Amino acid sequence: MLLILVAIVAFAAAIMTFFSGFGLGTMLAPFFCLFFSVQEAIALTAIVHFTNNLFKFSLLRKHIAYNIALPFSLTAVLMSFVGAELLNYISFQKYQYTYDLLGITAAITPVKIVVALLMIVFVVVELIPDWSFKVSGRISYLIGGMFSGFFGGLSGNQGALRSMFLLKAGLSKESYIATGVLIACLVDISRLSVYTQNWSSLNLNAQVNLMTVAVVAALSGSLLGKKYIQKVTMKSMQTLIIVFLSCIAILLGAGIL
Repeated sequence: MLLILVAIVAFAAAIMTFFSGFGLGTMLAPFFCLFFSVQEAIALTAIVHFTNNLFKFSLLRKHIAYNIALPFSLTAVLMSFVGAELLNYISFQKYQYTYDLLGITAAITPVKIVVALLMIVFVVVELIPDWSFKVSGRISYLIGGMFSGFFGGLSGNQGALRSMFLLKAGLSKESYIATGVLIACLVDISRLSVYTQNWSSLNLNAQVNLMTVAVVAALSGSLLGKKYIQKVTMKSMQTLIIVFLSCIAILLGAGIL
């Protein structure tokens, strides 16, 4: 039953993340947390996330905007090391508040609150035209990389923050997705290099079947997303991102995710 649930979640998340630029890790990580420790859940999610991003890279590599991806990745990779190392040394159990909601045990942590608040700030900025920021120049890309890389390494939630920056860069939908995929791949490599230092203690070898099912399901979802990419407009993608980001921020801040 667990393998079936993993396949469904990974497949659905992969379809959504193909268009939005985020969502796979955001959905898989809390799902894995139901059955594994936080560190194990984030490591498992990173493996599936990285494999799926490599596949998407092979599908969309010709659309990558390297002038944006490279400076963005520079700080994203560096800060993902910092976030991942912090995850290895901090026990979130000491800094969380739990409560029951309709049979679900929700856990609010400082990291979740900070990420949720950042997401809400970006949504507000996006919705109010007079406050709308223009992403241009390497400084903006470096700042975006810092935010997304750090929280990606620390909590697995990198895509949402990255997407809000890339959304303002004036990219085509194919370039937007492809550029985000390259950045995500580089961040995944850096944080996985830290997570795997504790591979034996995390006992991930025992979860090979689960990871295989999740990877295959995610790849299938990405293939379906690639098939319908031409039918999706950039405006609809922007709307999807704002709605999805708002929902994720609320659920994350409430400790449900």
